[in-house]
Amino acid sequence: AISGNQRVLFQPFAPDPTQQANPSMLRGCLFLALRGALGDTVNAGIYQSEGPVDPDDEPEPAHKTVDSMELEAPPPGSAIRCLTRRHRDSHEFFCCESDGGRCLNQPTNRTVCPVVAGMHCKRSMRYPRSGTCRCKDPEERWCFDAAGSAEQGQCSKCSPEGTAKLHFVGDGFVCFCKEGFGGSRCEHSKLPPVILIPPFAGTTIWAKLHRHNKLYAWCFKDSEWFRLWLTPSQLLLSTSCQVDNIMLEYDDDMEPRNKEGVETKVEDWGGTSSIDCLTPNVCKVSDLPVIYGTLSNHLVNRGYVRGYSLLGAPYDWRYTPASKVGQKFLDDLKQLVEDAVARVGHKAVLVSHSMGGLYALYLLSQQSQEWKDRHIAEWISVATPFGGARMSVRTMVSGVIPVAGLDFLLSSFTTMPAQRTFQASSWLLPVGERFGDTTLVMGPSGNYSALELPKLFDDIGFPLGHRIWNTTKNLTAATPHPGVAVTCLHSTQVPTPIRYDYRRGWLHQPRVTYDYSGDGTACELSLRLCETWQGETEHEIRSESVGDGVNHEDCIKHDRTIQKVEEALSRILKHTAW
Repeated sequence: AISGNQRVLFQPFAPDPTQQANPSMLRGCLFLALRGALGDTVNAGIYQSEGPVDPDDEPEPAHKTVDSMELEAPPPGSAIRCLTRRHRDSHEFFCCESDGGRCLNQPTNRTVCPVVAGMHCKRSMRYPRSGTCRCKDPEERWCFDAAGSAEQGQCSKCSPEGTAKLHFVGDGFVCFCKEGFGGSRCEHSKLPPVILIPPFAGTTIWAKLHRHNKLYAWCFKDSEWFRLWLTPSQLLLSTSCQVDNIMLEYDDDMEPRNKEGVETKVEDWGGTSSIDCLTPNVCKVSDLPVIYGTLSNHLVNRGYVRGYSLLGAPYDWRYTPASKVGQKFLDDLKQLVEDAVARVGHKAVLVSHSMGGLYALYLLSQQSQEWKDRHIAEWISVATPFGGARMSVRTMVSGVIPVAGLDFLLSSFTTMPAQRTFQASSWLLPVGERFGDTTLVMGPSGNYSALELPKLFDDIGFPLGHRIWNTTKNLTAATPHPGVAVTCLHSTQVPTPIRYDYRRGWLHQPRVTYDYSGDGTACELSLRLCETWQGETEHEIRSESVGDGVNHEDCIKHDRTIQKVEEALSRILKHTAW
């Protein structure tokens, strides 16, 4: 019997977005064909360029330098005068590095290299047919090309990250700052650093295979690096192979690892490319695989710089802090926060989505209050299921289709074997202390609540699930106060599963009972547990809705969420001097 506002609904199907061919591939092929036909002619054209060429990218000279000598010691900050001839009978001169190292292999009609003013650059050179000087500071970061005369050859002190353009004035430069930066050298960010922590299945995972055995004859045993997560076409066409490759296994100590012969990695630590969009080609025509792309693009338009004040924390979302991989991620995340605060000069703002919020909560619970006061301005939690999500129970019993729109092409039972082995799947199970004895699953031989998960694992024939759950159940179940200011964003009025009926058998898809008390994945009870922190400390705890009808996956890219993030950043800036 269904009463109140509970209903049995069917989930709508969405068409699989069509992948578009990348037109840049045609241009790349044309360039490679041209380069192959012309041979060294293309490379030779580099030296005739009107603009500067990075010396580190230059090919070796056709003739070795046979004679080089230092004429005199230069004044501080200038380049060494040197005599370098490509041929003994040549009168061409070349500029050498200031430390007397290799020659820069660029001819000049002068016997003295340009003097370096301002920043003590390690390298200075005048390029042929242009009056451009390029300098390099001791930290090995390129500074801006000087726009003045080659005779003065001065290099700018302007910050590369914060400077929009330079203006040559007399014997120096004026730095024009990008929006969001200030200071005479544009070296100060007016904006606090933002660190993005992605959700479950919200980071691209790459894999390389060197397997001795394969599941099926059509599966690959060896491969170069390829996108394991997410390529919808591979998931659709070789589902069993992909499931076997992404599955985890456990040793006797319940330490998870990849299967034999599978090597995985995540890329662009500190950047956002791995968490902005999971499938770039699909993102051109649909926002389904977009994770942080909408928010990060908005912040860049506001003045943030990727890799400097806007940082991503990609991670292998199959693991939890109960594993070595998860602990390594937390150590790296802590260091990322510390480096950002030291570099920008502001306390950081953490922005998390879904399971990323559980990672953020765990990180903060492991740090001293002194560390949090020094490094964290605020934590913006978006759709975090603090008490778990009922949908994770279905993941364990019969699996879920991980890509929207493929429901009518795939059976969840094909993806279930891998999903069951993910530590994160157990971490997201409903917390017994929060859900109590409310029935979550109706089975052939009885009902199960969040307090009876061990019995459920045994009855579905997956005792390993009980052991995995034991390693994750206490990580964040107590939802301790994070010790920082929090803005907790959530949504409701989306059909959200509250009960699964498997009375026809575990090998049948369940009948699902929904109500409108959640965001489609997590219920309001779980999403608003952050409100229990209000009044515990002096740190302000805000719990706000981004609007009704916004589902869990779209919450991070919704206009109201971006508006709330903007409001939080503006609020922080009012209390921060730069």
